[in-house]
Amino acid sequence: PGGPVTRRPCHPEALSPGGPVTRRPCHPESVAQQRGTSSFFCSDNIEFHPRRICFLSGEIDYNHYMTRLISSFLIIAAFFGSMSSAAESQSVEADFFERRVRPLLVSRCMDCHGDRTQENGLRLDSLDSLLAGGDSGPAIVPGDVAGSLLAQAVRREGALQMPPEEALDARETAVLERWIGEGASWPETEGSKAGLTSGPAGRSHWAFQPVRDPELPAIQNVHWPRTSVDPFVLEKLEAAKLAPSVVADRRTLLRRVTFDLLGLPPTYEEMREFQNDPSDNAYEKVVDRLLASPSYGERWGRLWLDVARYADNKGFAYFEDLNYPYAYTYRDYVIAAFNHDLPYDEFVIQQIAADHPAVRGGPASLAALGFLTVGQRFMNNLHDVLDDRIDVVTRGLMGLTVACARCHDHKYDPVPTADYYSLYGVFRSSAEPIVGPLLNRPADTDEYRDYQRELDKRVNALTDFATEKHAELVKGAKVRADEYLLAAQRDEDDGIEMDNSLIIVQPGELNPTMTLRWQALLRRTKHLHDPVLTPWHAFASLVDADFAGQSRQLCQQYVARVGTGPATRINPYLASALAKRPPANLEQVSTIYGELLRETEREWQSTQWQAAVDAQPAPRGFRDRSREELRQLLYAPGAPANLPLPDIGFNLIRLLPDRKGQEIVQKLLKEVEQWIAKGKETVPRAMVLVDSKTRHEPRVFHRGNAGQPRESVPRKFLSVLSGVTDKPFQQGSGRYELARAIVSPQNPLTGRVIVNRIWMHHFGAPLVSTPSDFGVRSEMPLHRKLLDHLVARLVAEGWSVKKLHRRILLSTTFRQTSIHRSDGYRVDPENQMLWRQNLRRLQFEGIRDSLLSVAGTLDGKVGGVPDRMLQRPFPSRRTVYGFVNRSELPILFSTFDFPSPDATSGNRPETIVPQQTLYMMNNHFVVQCAGDLWKRAATKAEQTGRDVIRQLYRILFARDPRPEELRAARGFLQVAKAPGESYSDWTYGHGEIDLSTGRLVGFEPLSNWSGTDWRDSKTTESGAIYLDPNGGVTSAEGPFVVRRWTSPLNGHVTVRGTLSHVAEKEKVHQGDQEIEKKKGDGVRASLISSRFGGLGEWLVHGDETATGTETLEVRKGDTLDFVVDGRKDGSDDGFQWPLRLYKVGGDGQQAAAAHWNSRIDFRGVQAESTQQLAQALLMTSEFIYVD
Repeated sequence: PGGPVTRRPCHPEALSPGGPVTRRPCHPESVAQQRGTSSFFCSDNIEFHPRRICFLSGEIDYNHYMTRLISSFLIIAAFFGSMSSAAESQSVEADFFERRVRPLLVSRCMDCHGDRTQENGLRLDSLDSLLAGGDSGPAIVPGDVAGSLLAQAVRREGALQMPPEEALDARETAVLERWIGEGASWPETEGSKAGLTSGPAGRSHWAFQPVRDPELPAIQNVHWPRTSVDPFVLEKLEAAKLAPSVVADRRTLLRRVTFDLLGLPPTYEEMREFQNDPSDNAYEKVVDRLLASPSYGERWGRLWLDVARYADNKGFAYFEDLNYPYAYTYRDYVIAAFNHDLPYDEFVIQQIAADHPAVRGGPASLAALGFLTVGQRFMNNLHDVLDDRIDVVTRGLMGLTVACARCHDHKYDPVPTADYYSLYGVFRSSAEPIVGPLLNRPADTDEYRDYQRELDKRVNALTDFATEKHAELVKGAKVRADEYLLAAQRDEDDGIEMDNSLIIVQPGELNPTMTLRWQALLRRTKHLHDPVLTPWHAFASLVDADFAGQSRQLCQQYVARVGTGPATRINPYLASALAKRPPANLEQVSTIYGELLRETEREWQSTQWQAAVDAQPAPRGFRDRSREELRQLLYAPGAPANLPLPDIGFNLIRLLPDRKGQEIVQKLLKEVEQWIAKGKETVPRAMVLVDSKTRHEPRVFHRGNAGQPRESVPRKFLSVLSGVTDKPFQQGSGRYELARAIVSPQNPLTGRVIVNRIWMHHFGAPLVSTPSDFGVRSEMPLHRKLLDHLVARLVAEGWSVKKLHRRILLSTTFRQTSIHRSDGYRVDPENQMLWRQNLRRLQFEGIRDSLLSVAGTLDGKVGGVPDRMLQRPFPSRRTVYGFVNRSELPILFSTFDFPSPDATSGNRPETIVPQQTLYMMNNHFVVQCAGDLWKRAATKAEQTGRDVIRQLYRILFARDPRPEELRAARGFLQVAKAPGESYSDWTYGHGEIDLSTGRLVGFEPLSNWSGTDWRDSKTTESGAIYLDPNGGVTSAEGPFVVRRWTSPLNGHVTVRGTLSHVAEKEKVHQGDQEIEKKKGDGVRASLISSRFGGLGEWLVHGDETATGTETLEVRKGDTLDFVVDGRKDGSDDGFQWPLRLYKVGGDGQQAAAAHWNSRIDFRGVQAESTQQLAQALLMTSEFIYVD
């Protein structure tokens, strides 16, 4: 407004109200905020004011205004958003590589492209090798998935197909593509290969040292501190000769603390009460009131769900139902735990071992175990599921990336691979029952009893089938021991290192699980003397050329050693059988073993039967020592044939490597899961873990390969924290002892991690810059003494999180203003010393919940089955109760700061992208909230007799508008006008063509405006048909999309347009040749007049054609329907058909310019000016930012 504009780049420090701008370097968050206003100022005299309107040619252009407004919003947000630290980003990249990429390369690629073998000249064990490539060129181009040969090979595109025999599954392919697309980070350090951090240097890292409560520092300004937080902060400031900032005004303070604790804006009434409260403890009363609100648990519970990688479905699953019907019970447990201020140590213990009898909390606390069970299913790969659980426990609770030690000792931290597999054994010794326990006793009604009977019936069918298959497998393992022995030895000789979890075999073939168990037994006994298996190893080492000759010598030796001592003794039954028939090859050796073991099994079954007939106790073994040695090969704990029945669930795949068996169990399991889901609202259940019937004794997997188990390790706590406990776990799976170790006061990590995260959510920046990595890569925080003081107070005060909140929120440090100061910036540009509060944006949930809150439609219903947030009618509960779809996380969520539920997340990424602008401008939910907001303000105005705009400001900002804001808003409402006449002449719908008459029938308007196009409400989710400014997508079977023009005049018009269609191409074989063919069969366009019927028809398939009519007579109310159908093939039915209609004068001359243009005239739901004003105010920084 007024004056010439000097063009120059925007400088963040130029964002001050009024006056000339001094050019300075850009400073993040360097806004001089005028209290209570949300004006944006940029360049010399250009003013972007959210309360004012951009006047163009004397008229208000709402769309232009909105674009300018949001553009300025994005500029401000880009400078002032608290972006994730580079250190945390690097940590996340390293974690993803170590947990997902490296194990995949090791297990699927290194055998052929590792340090020993480089087929086609290609190595994949270092980034340099990948970039150098092999015979075909570089294997990867960082950041370019399409241009990387490795990505092409694993997608099996063209002649290059890797791995050659068994393709990667969709999840594995996605991991590699994501890694390449994000730049192919390959973390490495100078000394990492030597394991420098595993010795004293690593153990001396600051985060591994005990927590000690330091004395409060001596400070000069003794009047400034309010809580014990402040002296630690002031000590640093005074040392830097820097003064803290002034305390924020009451309005800012109430908004800040209300959003921090509740995630909702304060009301006008709450603001007035606080501002008018003369008592000295007015702020303390506010904090206590907010901590007691049920909304507190919803806000902080959602933040914990980030850590727990919460989702309502499984992601990639092999044959189960994809959804978790009872995940919500864990979410509700978390919310209740925060509201009830459950001590944090008990909170952690319940989430790891609530099923242990020593854990307090009762049956309701069983829901806490969802912390372990709501993770991904990883195509039912058990090892990946357990890896995920190790990660969420160690990184989520202690800030240690233990999962990076799966394939090798940790590259950076003192975490050996043995520690990883110690924890692997803990979770491998835990099972997830298919039917979780009830959280409360349902009413004993006929309906419930019928439900339970049917559930029991389905579970029994699944259990019976599993038991039957298990018995068949165990019996077959004993009867076919010779075949398994031979197959296991051949796999060992051939160097086959294969995890059996997803191998498919034909009925009657050997079970891969059993073969793997025999292979593991041979490895364990190869270098030990065993009276039964030592001969096998000796025969297996013979060369084929002289097998028979050497075999006879061995047989003679074994007969001679029958009566010797235990170090050399050979089983006499075996020695005798070998001596009678000296084997000529290993197959004959296996035959002798098979016959002996089958004979032993027959005798054992006869002995068992005779004892039952004689009513005698069942014998524990043979009295004959030598026969018992043979029996032990079948029945000893850990013997291959002594396979425990897997806990009923997705582990059943280990029993069923054949497709027919898997189809049956898939059907039975789905029937159980679907029936369980029927009771999700009336019969809530916990998603629990329980201790398995048998304890898994873990072994280190060589290079992370489950097919290569090596040395045994005990189930115990991390060695770097041996000061907590170094004893092996004894109670059940060990989960309870693990949980106790995690929350032990001697554990220096757990308290530091949770205090750091809580601090981060109050200040927008953590004390330790890497909230999920306290390993040796984490820098010692500037305020380490403050961190340890808060940890010590947390423990001393019974692990009360609410008391920790109170200590932080009542501090003068927290109460400081966030206004930028040049002196502070010069000394401490990143505000590490906390000379002011940080300026923070609302998180995604805060924005959505605030929209509902000010609209007056927020539903206070707590807990229960999740809502589908993006489906109409839009649910009005808080966002924490929304369905989190791990398989297809809505783009809207990730557009803002919602974390990926694929892994534990300690902090949220700050993003500033144009899609956020489009959401606030066009999303129907936002538009709906704007309309509800205006109606609410109008109702309040009518009730109070006050100005509606004043009420609008009170609802939105908890304050009255300033005079200039009031004038701008009233001016907007006075001059805003409806769209021009050409807009209203178009209608968007669908219908059918009556082939007998050639006319359109059954026309219905498209009812769903998405913000960018018109869709049919029945196909919103799939997006089957729609119309946008240029064209749309139609269907082949109907209904077909229709763009209707209704004539507003009596006269003549001409129609012009170009119809185009893009067809993807596919390769097909024609004889011996491979040719490219267009997909689908294109689209057909028809022009139908209500007066004259069909006027034209055009076909396109991968090309374009001109369309139109000559001069056409029209009468007011006539319609021209522009119909497009997908012909016979329903694929690739997208099209473009922009249209222009020209008036034709009385002289028959067509007008030079089109009067109607379908692209320019395209509009959606046109909001009233009142709603537009409300929506504009919803997009201001005052609404989107905390301060």
